[in-house]
Amino acid sequence: MRSLGIAAVVSTLTAICLTFAAVTFTAAAAVTVAADDRAVRVENGLIGISVSPDTPSLLSVRIGAQRFVQESAPLYELLLVKKDGGTLLLTSEDATDSSVAVERGEGFAVLVIKNRVHGGRKIEVTCRIRVSDANSLTRWRIRAKNETDLSLRSVAYPIVATPLVLGQSVDDDFLVWPQSDEAEWFPAPGKNFKVGQGFGRHNGALYPGGASLQMMTFGDADGSLYFATYDAAGNVKRFRFKKTRQNFRFSIEHFVPESPGNDFDAPYDTILGGFKGDWRVAGDIYRKWAWKQQWCKTKWCDRIDVPQWLKKWPPVVYAGALGEMNRKRPLDLLPQVTRDYMNVFGRDIVMFFHGWEKNRAQLGYPRPDPFPPDGGETYFRSAMERVRALGSRPFVFVCGPYWVLQERGCGYDDRAGFDQFALPYAALDPNGNTQRLFLAGSLDMAKMCPATEFWKRCVVKKLVQCVKLGVPMVQIDSFPCCQVYPCYNSAHGHPLGYGKWFYRAFADILGACRAKAVKIDRSFAMPTEGTCELFIPLTDSYMSRMHMMPRWHHDAFGAMKVPLFTYVYHEYLPPYGAVGPYLTAWKETSTYFTRGVALNLLWGRLPTVRIGGNQQPLESAGLNQRLLGFLKRAVAASSTYAYDYVVRGRMLHPPMIQAPNISVKYWRWWTKPPSNAVFESPAVLAETWRAPSGSTAMIFVNISEQTATFAVRLPDPDLTVNLYRNGVRKQIAVEGRTVRMKMQAMEIAMIEF
Repeated sequence: MRSLGIAAVVSTLTAICLTFAAVTFTAAAAVTVAADDRAVRVENGLIGISVSPDTPSLLSVRIGAQRFVQESAPLYELLLVKKDGGTLLLTSEDATDSSVAVERGEGFAVLVIKNRVHGGRKIEVTCRIRVSDANSLTRWRIRAKNETDLSLRSVAYPIVATPLVLGQSVDDDFLVWPQSDEAEWFPAPGKNFKVGQGFGRHNGALYPGGASLQMMTFGDADGSLYFATYDAAGNVKRFRFKKTRQNFRFSIEHFVPESPGNDFDAPYDTILGGFKGDWRVAGDIYRKWAWKQQWCKTKWCDRIDVPQWLKKWPPVVYAGALGEMNRKRPLDLLPQVTRDYMNVFGRDIVMFFHGWEKNRAQLGYPRPDPFPPDGGETYFRSAMERVRALGSRPFVFVCGPYWVLQERGCGYDDRAGFDQFALPYAALDPNGNTQRLFLAGSLDMAKMCPATEFWKRCVVKKLVQCVKLGVPMVQIDSFPCCQVYPCYNSAHGHPLGYGKWFYRAFADILGACRAKAVKIDRSFAMPTEGTCELFIPLTDSYMSRMHMMPRWHHDAFGAMKVPLFTYVYHEYLPPYGAVGPYLTAWKETSTYFTRGVALNLLWGRLPTVRIGGNQQPLESAGLNQRLLGFLKRAVAASSTYAYDYVVRGRMLHPPMIQAPNISVKYWRWWTKPPSNAVFESPAVLAETWRAPSGSTAMIFVNISEQTATFAVRLPDPDLTVNLYRNGVRKQIAVEGRTVRMKMQAMEIAMIEF
């Protein structure tokens, strides 16, 4: 590799300018390097990077006619911790004694920026930006050599300042941000976010856990920025963005195990590039890396550790919380309700309930002595045996990362038990205090350190006890959706602060849970609440709420959930649909729940329905019969003619159709006070899937109460296709490429070719 010093560049780095050629990529070429007294340029016809000799700053991106304009911002930030616990933030703008060089190799060039001193402190930072021949993605690395007595906590790099409005209008701008089990899509962020709003140092998406994969995008119809990390080892990072008066600032914060004088040498690439299209195109780019990783060695349907009964795709019936019932023996009706819904669906089901522990509270608290369950072990085991004798399976969850201290709603108080048993094994903050989580105004929980043998034994013991009592499906709850957290207890034997030790510790817990459970029941299945790509081979499914929460906490920004994780990974880990729609839904919100059933089908979720907490026998439950009939058709579709697609298949780009919009009312239970709201939705929702055999299916669902007419274009002319309408198959010959569809209210249709 040849290194070229750039004498014309003064001692400080100023701006890095990224430019993209037209997104058709017809201008792809070999990497070239040019330098003059104003800039050093590295480009390949698709992307160009230039460094100018003024104050250190960051980058702008141009994709075709789209320009991400350069704004004043540091290239990176270093967060350091002093001996007294205070923090110090240094940036590239504090750097002196700097240099720029270009290294050439076969088919690539690397721009090397070195800053040797920051704020008078001897902290040397080296940034490496690699541009390859005919490649629109650039690879970024950073190394920080810390020769001080400060502890390096995190490095944010690169920091990308983009304009608030892309192109001529803000209305077609969008932002996709990784959050929980999928991703959130924010329309017109330049308009919907106020100055200072965003997701940053305190509320950004932490990976692994809070973010299920490592990618975010910002763009519009003319071009988008692709921002990702390609890390297969579970290093902790935070995906951040924030609106300022001048720009949006995007960054990825990379966390470092903490100790005085520690260094950081990023062991993975941060990817920055451009593309044209929506979030699915970004997913296509991410797939190319993701499918090569160890968690994608075996597809879900081919895994021998996933039980066969789960692969048959039984619907989940959520019976609610036992604590909601005013019965001394709340499990008495469970077998009857199971039989009722087996008759409804014509097949076996999964019966999901919670609040089965002492006090009937939704706790899942893993004390050393959490049992016997409410009513006693004999009573509980008998109820589970009766459900299983019908051919169905009970399903409960246990808490993964937390020790419940108090649940004020039911009078539960275990603070003394925590102090007696668990205090030495809690996750500590930098000040030595137990980290706490407060939920819903009444639930107080301590965060436990998963690297301790004590906590591993607690979680494994409780899950195994459930299996011994006849429960073949047990979920690790509150994990990994509730974010990774640090621990500063030096007695626990792991590096202090954040680190990949957290992922490895929970992977060890999950492995131990499965190893012990399958010795008791070979049909055991273990989902989690939310997911992360790292845990794909260790779990059997995961809870996904997104189909039932079109807005949720971020509806003030107009956010909508999009199935990014499903798009990338469905073949490797399909989810189940959280609590599902309420079958007792009143007419005003029934379309909202119809939409939830439809998205369960279209997005490949194990179908789930909530029947309420009273476990009423079917004849007295007061169900919405129209919604129930629609649910039956959706369950039948996913388990029969659409099975090879939405269960075993791969999600593709959806068909482009022009269907009328409808207004959907929903209940915002999280606002104070709770309130009604309305959002617009297409009357017909549609997705495209490819089966393992290579055949393709376009699936359409009319969620409205009215007839909907539209046309759909096929990829090839004059095809003979199978057309399914509510499960009835008809073979038709299509003249040309266009199929004209007229769908009845709440109808499900599929075109297979």
